[in-house]
Amino acid sequence: MSDQGASRRPVAAIVAMLAGLLLGGVVLPSVAGWFDWPAVGRWMHSHALLLTLAGASVVLLAVGAWSWWGQDRGNPPRRTQTAPLSWKVVAGAAIVIAVATWGATVWLLAEANTATDRASARVQAIKTGLGTGAGTVGIFALLLAVRRQQHQEITANDTTHDATQRRVTELYTKAIEQLGNSQAPVRLGGLYALERLAQHNSDQRQTIVNVLCAYLRMPYQPPATLTELPKDADQASVEKHDKQTTENLERTQEREVRLAAQRILHSHLQPGPEGIGAPDEAYWQDIDLDLSGAHLINFALTRSHVRSANFRSTTFAESTSFRLATFAGNLTFHSARFMNTATFNQATFNMGASFEAATFDSGANFRSSTFNSHVNFKRLEARGRVGFILTRFVGSVQFTYSEFLGVVDFEQANFAVASIFQAVTFKKDANFSMVEFADDANFDRSTFDDTATFHAARFDDDASFASTTFTGKKFNPLEQDLPHTDFRKAVFKQGIPEEIKPFLSP
Repeated sequence: MSDQGASRRPVAAIVAMLAGLLLGGVVLPSVAGWFDWPAVGRWMHSHALLLTLAGASVVLLAVGAWSWWGQDRGNPPRRTQTAPLSWKVVAGAAIVIAVATWGATVWLLAEANTATDRASARVQAIKTGLGTGAGTVGIFALLLAVRRQQHQEITANDTTHDATQRRVTELYTKAIEQLGNSQAPVRLGGLYALERLAQHNSDQRQTIVNVLCAYLRMPYQPPATLTELPKDADQASVEKHDKQTTENLERTQEREVRLAAQRILHSHLQPGPEGIGAPDEAYWQDIDLDLSGAHLINFALTRSHVRSANFRSTTFAESTSFRLATFAGNLTFHSARFMNTATFNQATFNMGASFEAATFDSGANFRSSTFNSHVNFKRLEARGRVGFILTRFVGSVQFTYSEFLGVVDFEQANFAVASIFQAVTFKKDANFSMVEFADDANFDRSTFDDTATFHAARFDDDASFASTTFTGKKFNPLEQDLPHTDFRKAVFKQGIPEEIKPFLSP
């Protein structure tokens, strides 16, 4: 629809409303004889001044409302501009002043004709009518003064806002320059300057977090372990050793800078104690993290709340903790490497999560964590112990082609939707005791090279173990130290799969 047509719609609506009021408020009562119009006319004549002033007030309000509505309708509020005074407003004001002056003068002259001293009364009537006009002019002058004051306040606010923005830009630019300095203390100063800037300017927080993440994504080489230089070393060896020592010192300093950047992220992504009112003032809400390809050291997001996070191909050196963390949006650890034990205890994943092709060199712990949407563990490689004890999988989960080289424990885990364990390799003990599979459970082509325990597991829907290999024998209490397969007290509501009947026979 054209803008011209859209602009005619309010006018047409107003005309229709006025016609309706005229028809329902004047024509219909006149035809029906509900009102004594001569009596109404006499009452209006006796209260002409009051009606004139009331009409002027209504017109003023209508003109102001029309001006404001026409100015803001369909347009975002403007911060730095005040619309010029419309000629419609000026014309309307002139008409109101003229009508008020004329109406008051006419009424007063009519009253003066009934006075004893008509000449004196008519002079007073004219003076009073002109005074009414002057009073109406004063009302408009007051409105103009209010508008002028509002304009001055907006201008002052704009000046303050612009000065603040310039100051923010200067601080931001200076902090970025510090981050590029070759001296570690200067880079630390840049980090803390950015932190302070983000704390006092909420609209800059995501941008500054992006800068911190970009810094952590830059190439990094950990400090090396240097061997002691022999006492009889030649000059070339001494120079080489001194160079390595200097480089190692720089790497050590860079490590401290990176740890500081990680601490800043961690400290501002924690909303504070739950159940104690509003989040902590230091909490930065609705933050996205992009640490793909970064080299992180002792990384922690314990008790943190993050909107979305990208850890694709990230290396987690030393310890890693996401305990009690909450991820509101999508999360990916695709091809990430955890060089030490990774802790995800009681973490909450509200949207899709991916650990596809991730590597756990020393195991992981997901105890009591909750996946409220789809989670992907395909082609996962875990060399240490992995625990999913009491973990809740509300959405579908896939472990296809994963390889568990250490012990894996799913005891009392709950799978609400289909769980896919196709072609998974379990090199050591695999514990599925008391696990509840509320939907399809598929273990086709999987391999259990050691003890496989499904003691008291519950399969509420189809369970498939086609071409699955169980190296362990049927459970025998007298041979507990040997690999065995245990399906004791397992419940199969859709019938016992043929592949595992040998492990359930007497």
